[in-house]
Amino acid sequence: MSVKLADVSSRVKAETWGQHDLTVHRCHVVTLKKQRRRRRHFSGVKLLPYFYHYITTYTTSIILIICSSPVQTSFWPKQSAPPTTCNRSHVDRAQQVQAQPLHVSLSSLDLPWFGTNASRLRVKDPKRSVQFYEFLGMKVIQKLPNPDANFDLYFLAYDSSKAVSHGNHFTDREGIIELTHNYGTEDDPNYKIANGNQEPHRGFGHVCISVDNLQAACQRIEDAGYKFQKKLTDGRMRHVAFVLDPDGYWVEVIGQKPLEKTENVKETDPTTYRMNHTMIRVKDAEVSLKFYQETMGMQLMRKHEMESAGFNLYFLGYGGPVAENTPEGVSPTADHEGLLELTWNYGTEKDANFKYHDGNAEPQGFGHICISVDDLDAACARFEEKKVNWKKRLTDGRMKEIAFVLDPDGYWIEVVQNEKFKKRANW
Repeated sequence: MSVKLADVSSRVKAETWGQHDLTVHRCHVVTLKKQRRRRRHFSGVKLLPYFYHYITTYTTSIILIICSSPVQTSFWPKQSAPPTTCNRSHVDRAQQVQAQPLHVSLSSLDLPWFGTNASRLRVKDPKRSVQFYEFLGMKVIQKLPNPDANFDLYFLAYDSSKAVSHGNHFTDREGIIELTHNYGTEDDPNYKIANGNQEPHRGFGHVCISVDNLQAACQRIEDAGYKFQKKLTDGRMRHVAFVLDPDGYWVEVIGQKPLEKTENVKETDPTTYRMNHTMIRVKDAEVSLKFYQETMGMQLMRKHEMESAGFNLYFLGYGGPVAENTPEGVSPTADHEGLLELTWNYGTEKDANFKYHDGNAEPQGFGHICISVDDLDAACARFEEKKVNWKKRLTDGRMKEIAFVLDPDGYWIEVVQNEKFKKRANW
């Protein structure tokens, strides 16, 4: 089948990729039907790994960068240039896409396969916490006991036949909640988790699930006896709710469909739910956005300005594009998993003494977010070149299969090997 690629008529910035000076000869946009994790070549040009992730996860428009090395001048494609055609029978459906002005920096393209893998929460009693998240439709897909260090890890995710990553290894997923249990806390009456939403220890905000029927899902949660920080009927925002988990962490609940379409439907199907995002507060939006986009390679998928309330929300991730038109009250990113939401309260960037709590200093609660990559050594070498602040390099300590990067606010970002691409830890 013929795949037509539309020329992009704007200048594409060429920068260093790896050890070579690459100059963009042509930039094309093509719409492909969803392909499941198969590396492909078009006209002899291998898809850059950064864009490879897009065609393995979602139906999306991807960008093919056709480069040569070394050259000194750039080729600026003209809008009148004829489209390039390549034949590949594995592409089920493709259509020509209207080219739009585009600026691409190769400094953001030299990435291995990246995915927002997990968010770690410390819990007091794992039995109660696992029961709660299983009630929300999740499943324990992996448990890692660490008796020598007196703690266990529980990895929970949506894993029904309808789930995005059904059956995948826990390192080959996005949207996992990782629960950490330190032995003995369940028997300590004085042990309490810091949920990140109380002064003076604010920082982490919440995790969020998206559901098929917002009203029915919230009613089901309430009928089970769980408490809410905010019900659907509370306040002015009638399209979000916040339920409290056993440790007081906030779990936002949003709908995948408009409220008016589900208001008379009494059923909800937890097998269709998604672990949508994790929210952290940041001091300086500009600094944090630059870090997560240029250093961590994430894409800014959505921005929500709340000027009257004095804050902005930014949603970032590695997944496919955001729906352009969604019904009122439905987030354009509601069908995604593993997103990162940054909340910026106006003016914090101007206060030299202002600082958010990272969750790892006392009192503890939230631990970190985690990204998985197809080549851990290459990813960490890239971070080294980017001069990141490290909490733990790969070579530090006994655990040589994980690293921790610090973001501008001091939040920890774990980096692990995606075991589907390369065996390393053999978890």
